[in-house]
Amino acid sequence: MGKYVFVLVLVFVFSLAVCAGTMRLQLNLDAEGIRLHRQDAYDFVSYDDPRCYNAAGPGEPELPGLRITLALPRNAHITGIHCLRESPLTVGPFNAHPFQGFHILSEERSASVAMKQEIAGRNHWPLQPISRAAAFSMRGYRLLQFCYHPFVYSPAAKSLSFYAQAEITVTYEAGPAAAGGHPVMGRLVRQLVRNPDDVDRFYGPLHDKGQSRTGTDMLIVTTSTLRPAVEQYAAFRAGQGISSVIKTVGDIESQYTGDTIQLKIKQCIYDHTQAPHNVTYVLLVGDAGTDAQYSVPDQNIYGSMDGDNTIPGDIFFSCFDDQFDWNANGNNRVGESYSDDADISPDVVIGRLPVRTTGHILDYLAKVDTYLAEAGNPDYTPHLLLSGVELWSSGDAEDKSELMYANYINPYWPDNVKHTLYDSTPGVTVNVASLTDAMEANNNFMHMATHGNVTKWGMESGDCFYAADAMALDNIPGVIATISCIVNAIDPEVNCYYCDPPADPCLGEGLIRNPNGGCVVFVGSSRYGIGDYSHTVHGPSFTYNDGFIHYCLDTPEGVTGEAFTQAKIDLVADATYDSSYRFIHYNLNFCGDPSLRFYLEESYNPLNMHRFFNTRTGGHFFTISQMEADYIQSNLPHFTYEGIKFSVYPPGDFPPSSLPVHRFFNTRTGGHFFTTSTVEYQYILDNLPHYTYEGVKFYVFGTSNPPLGSMGVHRFFNTRSGGHFFTTSGMEADYIRQNVPHFVYEGIKFYVMPPVW
Repeated sequence: MGKYVFVLVLVFVFSLAVCAGTMRLQLNLDAEGIRLHRQDAYDFVSYDDPRCYNAAGPGEPELPGLRITLALPRNAHITGIHCLRESPLTVGPFNAHPFQGFHILSEERSASVAMKQEIAGRNHWPLQPISRAAAFSMRGYRLLQFCYHPFVYSPAAKSLSFYAQAEITVTYEAGPAAAGGHPVMGRLVRQLVRNPDDVDRFYGPLHDKGQSRTGTDMLIVTTSTLRPAVEQYAAFRAGQGISSVIKTVGDIESQYTGDTIQLKIKQCIYDHTQAPHNVTYVLLVGDAGTDAQYSVPDQNIYGSMDGDNTIPGDIFFSCFDDQFDWNANGNNRVGESYSDDADISPDVVIGRLPVRTTGHILDYLAKVDTYLAEAGNPDYTPHLLLSGVELWSSGDAEDKSELMYANYINPYWPDNVKHTLYDSTPGVTVNVASLTDAMEANNNFMHMATHGNVTKWGMESGDCFYAADAMALDNIPGVIATISCIVNAIDPEVNCYYCDPPADPCLGEGLIRNPNGGCVVFVGSSRYGIGDYSHTVHGPSFTYNDGFIHYCLDTPEGVTGEAFTQAKIDLVADATYDSSYRFIHYNLNFCGDPSLRFYLEESYNPLNMHRFFNTRTGGHFFTISQMEADYIQSNLPHFTYEGIKFSVYPPGDFPPSSLPVHRFFNTRTGGHFFTTSTVEYQYILDNLPHYTYEGVKFYVFGTSNPPLGSMGVHRFFNTRSGGHFFTTSGMEADYIRQNVPHFVYEGIKFYVMPPVW
C-alpha cells in the first residue's frame, strides 16, 4: 500500500452559483477519502462517500462514480451539461479490474469478463466526465441527476488519476417561477440535492420547518371486508398524529374512470395528493391476490432483464408525471423504458400491508404498538443483526454486509450494538435454529444477504428458513431488509420455473403477518435480486438497501417509507434505461406502514412554548413557532405576551411514547382549543363546523405514564366565553378553582416538559 501516495489533500466542499439559465457547481474532493487495495493481481479503488457507486459497464475498468442531484426551477429543460476537470493526482502502476457485470443472485457464476479490446489501448477511461444524466419531476419539484467520474484510468500507462477539482456547468431553459410543492417532498428534496438553498430560491421556503404535514397524512386503500379492522388501525395511528382517509376498492371501482382497476386506484391516489388532502403516504391494505375479500391489486410491470411482464411494482401507483398509464405504445407491457414514457420518481410514499384477514390487520396493529413501546429501550433500540450465507464465493456475504455497516450504518448510528451471523465465521453455522435464535434476540434492524425463493431464505446447512419459520418467531418486531430473490412475491403470478408452492404467504408476508414477532417493515424483492461478484462492490440490490438504511439513520425524521422513497429517487438516473437498476427499482417493494419511524436512542429535543393572553376574548394562545410568536408581538397588540411556561416536542422530533396535540381555531370566539383526545378531535370535526382544524402543532405525554420531570397541564372550561384555559401551575389552578366559579375544572389532560433554558 505504500506506493499509493496522493500528495495533495483538499477540503470536501460544494459551492453553487446560479444565474439566468446557468448553474455552476464547484467540486473540491478530499483525496483522503480514497481507498486502494489489491486482490488477485488487480487493483481496486473506492471512495468514502455514501453516494459513490460502481459506474462501470461489463468489461470496463471498475471505477467508482459520484451520484449528484441538483434542484432545478420548475419545468426547467436542460440544454447542456459541461464539465471542466482540473489538478489530476496520478499514481501507478495500477492494473484496473474489468467489471464483471451485475448478475441475478440465483444464477451460477459465469465465465470471467475480460477488458474490452477497444479500451485496452486507450490513454483514459471513461471518455466523458459526466454520464447517466436525467431530469425528472417529483411532487412539483424539478431535479437533475447525473454521475460525475472523479477517477480516470489509463490502460496504456497502467495509471490511475483522481480529479479532485471540477467545475460543472448546467444550462437550461426554465418555466415561470412557481410556489413550492408538497412540504414533506420539499424536505426530502432538500436532503437529496447538493444545492438545498436554491430550493428555497426556486420554490419558496417551507413556511414552518418544524411542521412538515398539511391536510391528511395518509390514504389507505383496502377492501370492504377489511375496512372495519383498517378503521381501527387508522384510529390507532391517529393517536400518534397520523391522520388517514380510507377508500375501498369497491368505492374506487364505482367512483373513478380508467381502463383497469389499477388505473382507477392510481387516479384515486393522485386525487388525494391534491387539496384538501395533500396526502404524503399511501398504504395498500390487502394482498395482491384475486379474492375480492382481500385483494388490492398490484400493477404488473415489464422487466426487460428476463422478459417478465408480471413484476408486482407498487411504485406504479406513486408516479404521476409523463405518461399516466406507463403504456404509451399500447402493447400492454407496462413500464418499458424506451417506449412507454414511464415516470419512475415517486410523488407519494407508498407501502403495502399484504394481509388477507381482519385478524392479520389487528395482529399488525398490536405489533406496531409493541414496536412503539420499545422505541428508546436501550435493551432493544441500539441492536442490529447482519446475517449472510455465501452468494458466489466464500465470505462474500460477510464482506458485503460489513461494507454496508462501515459506509452506511456505523457513521450514522451512534452507540449501535452490532450482532452478526455469517457462514464464514469460524465455529458458526447458519441454519434455521441459529437464525431463529439470532432473530429472537430482539434487534431493531436486520439485514439478510443470502439466496432466496418465494417462501424461503437459503441456509448454510440443513433445510431452508421458510415462511412457516418466520410465522413462528417470538420477538419484538423491527425493520428487516434483504437482497434475496423473490422473497417479497406479494402476487399470485410469480414467474420462476423453480418456485415451490405454496406461494402464500411468501417469506416477507410471513414476517409481516406473524402475530407475535417478525417485523413491522419488510423491504425485499418480488423478483430476482441482483448482485456483483466482487467482495468490495455492491450490486443494485445492496445499493438500494444501502440507501434505505442510510436515509433511515441520517435524516432527523427517520420515517422508513420516506427513506425507502429517497433510496429510489437517488437512483432514478441509473434506472431510466433498461438496466439491473431499473429491474430492482420495479421489483423492490415496501411492506408495512410507510409512515412508521425508525427509532434510535432517545435524543429528542423539546422546544419552548410561548403563551399569550388575548385581552379581547380572555383566552390564551400557545405556540412553539418563534416566527409566529414574533409576528403576534409585532402585529397583534391585544395579545399580551406572558413568556415561556413549558416545553413540548415539535412534529418530526418527538418521542414514540408521546401524543399529538390537535389545534382548532374557534371562529366564533377567536380562541384556540388544544386536545390529545382522538374522541374529542373526531367529535369536533363531525359536529362543530365553527371550529377550524389547524393540524398537529406539537407533541406531549399522556396521563397514563408521564415521564419523570414532566409537568401536568390543567384544563378549565370558561362557561362565559366557551373557551378553554390551560396551565401547568398548580398554584394558578388552585386559585382559579377557588375564586373563578365560571371556570369549570376538567382535570390534567396531558403532561409537558419544563422550559429549556
